[in-house]
Amino acid sequence: MKTRYLNALCFILIFCISCSTKQSLDTNSFSQEVFSLEDSYCEETRLIQVHLPNDYDESKKYPVIYVLDAQYRLFKNYIVSTIDYLSGDEIPESIVVAIETNDRSSGLIGGERELFREFLSKKLIPHINSGYNTLNFNVLIGHSNSASFVLYTLFNDLDSDDFDGFIAFSPSIFPEEINLKSKKTNYLYFSYGSLGQSERLGENNAIGFTEKLKAGEQSHLKYKAEQFGNASHNNIVSFSLLNSFLHVFDLWNFLSLEYRFLNDSTFNLLNELELKDKRLSKVLNKKTTLSSNVYNYVANLYLSKNRISEAKNIIVRGLKKIDDDDEFKLYYTLTKILIIENKIDSALLTIDKSSASLDEDHIEFSYMKPMIEFYRVFLNILKEKEAGKSIEEKVDQLKKDIRESKLHNKESFYEKEFSIYFK
Repeated sequence: MKTRYLNALCFILIFCISCSTKQSLDTNSFSQEVFSLEDSYCEETRLIQVHLPNDYDESKKYPVIYVLDAQYRLFKNYIVSTIDYLSGDEIPESIVVAIETNDRSSGLIGGERELFREFLSKKLIPHINSGYNTLNFNVLIGHSNSASFVLYTLFNDLDSDDFDGFIAFSPSIFPEEINLKSKKTNYLYFSYGSLGQSERLGENNAIGFTEKLKAGEQSHLKYKAEQFGNASHNNIVSFSLLNSFLHVFDLWNFLSLEYRFLNDSTFNLLNELELKDKRLSKVLNKKTTLSSNVYNYVANLYLSKNRISEAKNIIVRGLKKIDDDDEFKLYYTLTKILIIENKIDSALLTIDKSSASLDEDHIEFSYMKPMIEFYRVFLNILKEKEAGKSIEEKVDQLKKDIRESKLHNKESFYEKEFSIYFK
C-alpha cells in the first residue's frame, strides 16, 4: 500500500514549499492525543488519534471530523494538514478523530460493517462527546472501501443522526438502494476519477448512483458529485479535498452565496444568507451568526450592482436585527446611500449616528473616525452648494485635510468618495 498515497504526499510537500505565508502544513499545528478503545462489537482494540486545534478553547465547541483508514499515515496526515490549513477561513476550526481499521474488507464493506457502525454510534462518538467540547455537527470521511462505508452510513436502515456531513472519495461499492431516514439536513460529497481501467468501470456505477440521487428528491440531502477525468482511484483525494470541505461545511461558507449573487442577477442574496443563518444558529445554539459586518458587506455588494433600494433595505434590516460594536458601519453605508438619493439632511443625521456608535476603544477607530468626520464636512459643503454659496475654498481645504491625514487610503479617498459631487 506504500504507493497508494504517493501522489498525496507529493501534493503536501509541494504545498508546504509554496505556501510560505501560511503556517507549516504538518500536524504540529494540532495537539495530538492517542489512545486505545475497546471495540466489543467487532471484538478488537482500536487505536484512536484525536487532533485538537492548536488554540483549542475550553469555552468553545467544535465540529468533529471522523477520518477512517487512519492506519494509512499519509492519507490521515494529508487530511489533518488540509483541515489545519483551511481552519478559521474556509471552514470552522474542528476536532479531528482518526480511526484505524484492521480489516478493510469485512469491517467496512463486509459482514462486520454494521458492527463497526454500532461501535461508532454507541462507543466512539459518546466517548469523544464526553471528553471534548464538541458541537452537534459531525463529518465522516473515507476513501475506497471506507468511502463505501460512508455511503452505507448515510443510506442505511439504522435510524441514526450521528453525522451531518459525509465525504466519500472514489467509493469501491455504491449502495443499491437510497434509504434516507434522517430528518435533519445532511451534506454528501463524493468524487470519482476516470484515469485507469477500473476507474472507468466504476465511473458507470458512480453515474448511476448520481442519477438515483437526482430521482430521489431527498429534501433533507444536499449532495455534490464530482468527476475528475485526470484523476485515478488513488490520487482522487488530492483533487477533491478542498471542494469536499467547502460543501459539507456549507453553513459556515458565505462566499458560495456571494459567487451566486455576482453571477445571477435574480439571486436574493440576503434571503439565502438569513436562511443559512437560521440553520447555523440551530447548530451553534445561538440567536444569530450574522453581524453588522455581514449586513454591511452584503449591502455594498448590492451597491456595486447599483441596486440602491435593495442595499438600503439590507442596512435597515441589519439595524433592526443586530446590536454589536460594528453598528457604526451600517450608519456609515446608509449615509452614502442617502447621499445618492440626494437626502443630505438625513445623511447628516446618520453620519452623526455613525460617529456616536463608534467607540474609541474599537480596533478600527483610528481610521474610521477621520473618514466619518470627512463625510460630515463633505455633507455640510453639499448643503452650501445647494444653497448657491461658493464652495471652492472649502473643497480645497477638504482635499488638503485628507492629504495631511493618516488615512491609509488618503491618496484615493477624495477621488473615490467625493469628487463626483463637485464636477
